[in-house]
Amino acid sequence: VAESEARLEAASRSQQLLDVIPAGVYAVGRTGVITNYNRQAAELWGRAPKPGDIDERFWLAVHEAGDSPRRSHVSAVKAALRPGTPVRGEEALIERPDGSRIPVHINVDAIRDAAGRIAGAIVVFQDVTHLKRAEAAGHVGSAAADRGDSAAGMVEGAAADRGVGAAGLVAGAAA
Repeated sequence: VAESEARLEAASRSQQLLDVIPAGVYAVGRTGVITNYNRQAAELWGRAPKPGDIDERFWLAVHEAGDSPRRSHVSAVKAALRPGTPVRGEEALIERPDGSRIPVHINVDAIRDAAGRIAGAIVVFQDVTHLKRAEAAGHVGSAAADRGDSAAGMVEGAAADRGVGAAGLVAGAAA
């Protein structure tokens, strides 16, 4: 009973930690099923995932010149899940249930189990609407353009503060 209570308490603390990060954060298992997410992710998506939802459901399929539709973040998540390649600052669009669209920068890293095998991925995404507006007006500086990486750094820093690593932070919240 004490071990069960300790796990619930750790999960609650991890979720509280994730919820104060001012960026969307979610984790997926090897098949792309969302295993955990924070409050900001649900706010940006305009809805909360249901059990068994895959992350592709929350992103807009983008048509590129003559290409079939693709979800730009999907290649980033797949890169993290297959060879474990991290992705930084990729742009994507969220399409919300009301039809509105939000541009975001995405950062993705593989989550590895104790044996070093890829067990899933953690995705951090940040609304960059303000940057797109400034870019359209010709007022974007290089520091603002790099802002997508700052959200990933916040997650990694928060995990390090707890001494668990990003995988432990997300896995602990999902437990």
